[in-house]
Amino acid sequence: MKKLLLPFLLPFLLSFIIAGELEVDGNLTVTGDIVSPTIDALRDDGNYEYVIILVTIDTNSDSTPKLIKAGFKRLDYDDFGASHSNAFIPMGSFNSEVTTLFNDGWTLHSINGDSTSWWIFKRAINE
Repeated sequence: MKKLLLPFLLPFLLSFIIAGELEVDGNLTVTGDIVSPTIDALRDDGNYEYVIILVTIDTNSDSTPKLIKAGFKRLDYDDFGASHSNAFIPMGSFNSEVTTLFNDGWTLHSINGDSTSWWIFKRAINE
């Protein structure tokens, strides 16, 4: 009888031992609720300031694409009004602009769009 129960009892007992801690390497899909006292630590309810950069890279639609216009504008200090010329800052300056933002504590929050896109950077406001 002992030999008959042992193969079934051993996996059952091991599952209780392993259930104390679980590490997942890769993607995890969860159905249902996640109940955890530390789940609130994952919330992002802080106060942030934002910098939005409009990036445009236009090409023609021929079989051999040709660059028509490329550049960027920062929403926080470039004039987007009708009185301002539609001149964009050359893309050659884009790398240094983004590097400066990263060095000043900004993080890239999102990129939306394709040939004309909005790059949104955020930084926590220290109170």
